[in-house]
Amino acid sequence: MIRIVIAVDVVPGHEAEWEEQWRMLREARSQYPGFRGASLLRDSKEPRRYLSLTEWDGHDDLAQAMRRMSWLNRDTTLPWTQGPIRVYDEVVDNVE
Repeated sequence: MIRIVIAVDVVPGHEAEWEEQWRMLREARSQYPGFRGASLLRDSKEPRRYLSLTEWDGHDDLAQAMRRMSWLNRDTTLPWTQGPIRVYDEVVDNVE
């Protein structure tokens, strides 16, 4: 299983737009084989900070989905985000 965590800081006042866009992306991802699920977390003390967690069966499934969704690029910040989008995709330790 592959887990991807993305940290995003949203421009103040655009939180609802970001959440709606995230839901649309989740729905798009769910159409691809190997998609297991996703969660969106918001920092209760800093409500413009989010973590997006996505799970896939394996690397090949994720890579195929990302190629087909070529408009989704980790180096591109969306209009309602500020600062870099940080992607955490290297597992250092895991307990199941």
